[in-house]
Order: sequence, then C-alpha cells, then structure tokens
Amino acid sequence: YPEDAYVIGMTPTTIDIKEILTADYNRVSILSLAGVALVVFVTFQTPLIPILVIIPIEVAIYLNMTIPYVLGDSVIYIVVSCLQLGATIDYSILMTNNYLAFRKEMGNREAAVAAITKSTLSIVTSGGILTVVGYLLYFTSSIQAISQVGRLVGRGAMLSMVLVLSLLPALLSAFDKPIRRQQMKAAGRRERRMKRRMEKEAVETKPCEVKPEREGGESHEEK
Repeated sequence: YPEDAYVIGMTPTTIDIKEILTADYNRVSILSLAGVALVVFVTFQTPLIPILVIIPIEVAIYLNMTIPYVLGDSVIYIVVSCLQLGATIDYSILMTNNYLAFRKEMGNREAAVAAITKSTLSIVTSGGILTVVGYLLYFTSSIQAISQVGRLVGRGAMLSMVLVLSLLPALLSAFDKPIRRQQMKAAGRRERRMKRRMEKEAVETKPCEVKPEREGGESHEEK
C-alpha cells in the first residue's frame, strides 16, 4: 500500500489471502507433483507410469476441492491437497505394481481384473481408516477450521479409493502397449549397464602376467 498505509477490513484481507494462497498453492502443487513423479519414475524406470499413477489422485483432489466450492465453504487448499496426495499415492503405486506383475503372465484385461482383486483389500483397509479418522475429526472437533480439514481428508481418501480401483486399471490397460515398450527399453538399458560393469570389473580383477626371471640374472651369449 502507498505511503506506508495499511488498509484493514474483510475485503482487503480477503484479497491478500487470495493473492498469497494462489501463488503458494500453485508452487506447492507443482513441487509436490514433481517429487512424487520423480520417486515413481525411479521405481518403475518408465516415464509414462508416473503420469498414469498421478492422474486418479489429482482427479480425486480436484473433485474434493470442487464440492466445498460449490457449497460455498471455505477450504485450506494447500494443507488438504498435500495431505491427500501424500496419503493416497500409495494406492496407485500398489495397483500399478500388481498390474505389472500380473501382466507378465496374462493379457492386459485379465491383469487389470487380477490387480483390482489383489489390491482391493489393502486399499480399502488403508483408505477406510483414513476416511473414518477424517470424519471422526469432523464430527468431534469444535474448531471449524480443524473440522473442515477432517471432512476434506476423509472425503478425499474415499474419492481416491474409488478412482484408483476404477480409473487407474482402465488407464493401465489402455496404455498397455506404450508401457511394455518403455519397460523393454528400460530392461535393455539395465542389461547394457550390467554388462559394461561386469566387463569393467573383469578387466580390473584380471591378474597381471609376470615373466619369470632366468637364473643367474641376464643371459649372456656364449663366445
């Protein structure tokens, strides 16, 4: 504000909060997504899988943020989005890992069904606990901000469960060919690196040939 003046009241406070939170939310979201994508890429060694893993969780986050916006409730976007991303990204990783394991033995559709069957119990157990805890906080806390965070965390966990169990297997099955192609390339790179490493170790550990010395030192020609 000009001339060291400060304006107080609901309107300037709302404007300041909007400007600060918008910039912080975008920055935190980009850094969080980049960190998660990097970890998943290091794990699976393919650039497409991190994108597919993040899509269901981000859709769940946006749906979770849309509902209070439509209802006119205030939301702490940064806290809730980061909590939901960090707490539920494991569901996608588990589903993807099971799908890739089953894909070695069966077709893409059968692998998707088998991955859903194997992952459902673990995902529902973890997500159910998070949902129950979030809604318990919502119903028991007398502080509105804390209760809103609890409701958003509980609802976000439930949305993440549903989308991971429904949307992610469809995405993995639809992009099966590019995923397998990238996996083959990654496997080829790993084999080449392993081969070069073994060759290097073989060269380093190869014993040096030492010529035996003749008795009496250097030989002299007989006259």
